[in-house]
Amino acid sequence: MRNWSKFQHYHHRRPPWVKLHRSLLDDRIFLALPFASQALAPRLWLLASESEDGSISNDPIELAFRLRCDVQTVTSAVKSLIDGGFLEGELLASTTLAPCLQHATTEKSREETETEKRIAAPPALAPSWSREACDDWIAQYHGTAPGGRIGKALSPLVKANGWTSVRTAWRSYLAQTEAEFASPQRFSATFGRWNGSAPAAVSRGGTVTERTEANLKAWIASKEEKV
Repeated sequence: MRNWSKFQHYHHRRPPWVKLHRSLLDDRIFLALPFASQALAPRLWLLASESEDGSISNDPIELAFRLRCDVQTVTSAVKSLIDGGFLEGELLASTTLAPCLQHATTEKSREETETEKRIAAPPALAPSWSREACDDWIAQYHGTAPGGRIGKALSPLVKANGWTSVRTAWRSYLAQTEAEFASPQRFSATFGRWNGSAPAAVSRGGTVTERTEANLKAWIASKEEKV
């Protein structure tokens, strides 16, 4: 979980309980996750509280047993949490043990006292690229952004090209694509077009600019026929 220290009251030992902040009610990335991921997230945080570093097993069979649900549900839910930036690591493809999944967080210094922690202001979190991508979607189309699909589709592009380059292409795609045709997966598949590294190709329905030009040509042709 991002900022794992916010979910702890006791530090440097396994806490008997964790905090659940109501800020999740307004977290766009979290609310865009599949419902199963949202439902299992608090239970995963409870599992994380059993370790001093906020880690959980990355064995889906072990997690399914601890959460008392089927492996397929756990696998799908955890992958969405990883794609959304709430967990770091990868699930095992087999039952072989491997290093644990790690909650995405930076622990505070061990020299801090409990008093300092109570009076210190919570650290400001810089928005992640996935959050900014969702904000761009909402700014263009309003409503709720498909955070899970955006994170999964854009993640390889960001790793290969950097968020600055991808965001320029992402904004261009959103601005030129109507909401009914917008798709993170389609953007990923045609990324070369939007960042200028591949020739333009007409996507489903065409872009707003292409359709406008086509309509204008048709209108001029009809006028010429009447003359």
